[in-house]
Amino acid sequence: MPRQSRPTPRAYWLCLVVISHARARLECALGLFERRRDAPPISVLHFLGVAYEQLGETERTIAQYQQLLAVTTACGESVYRSYTLRAMAIVTWRQGKPARASELIEQALRLSRQVNNPRTTARASRPLPGWSPTDRTPRVPWS
Repeated sequence: MPRQSRPTPRAYWLCLVVISHARARLECALGLFERRRDAPPISVLHFLGVAYEQLGETERTIAQYQQLLAVTTACGESVYRSYTLRAMAIVTWRQGKPARASELIEQALRLSRQVNNPRTTARASRPLPGWSPTDRTPRVPWS
């Protein structure tokens, strides 16, 4: 099995700069939609949540994903809602709440099966590292 290389500190910081820039642009776009009193595209809300998550801004990530869940539920959209449920499961699992993460993963999987989109179902069914649906106890995969 090939050995995975770790990113260099320079590459890591470059990624953070790019993500920070993307976050600023997405926040700007969101502000524009709010000023126009127009609903932002769901993709803007989704990628802003992803940017917050990648930058380690947990509270903002959760708030963004909750807003996205409210919007997708209200308009009956299912694909981004299943993506968001899985993303929320990851954030919740990282907070040390495996039971809640399991519930969110199961919701995402049920929803993705209703959509009948193989890509969405495969993404939702991809387990979290160390996640076990039977005992709901997180295990560190490298221990």
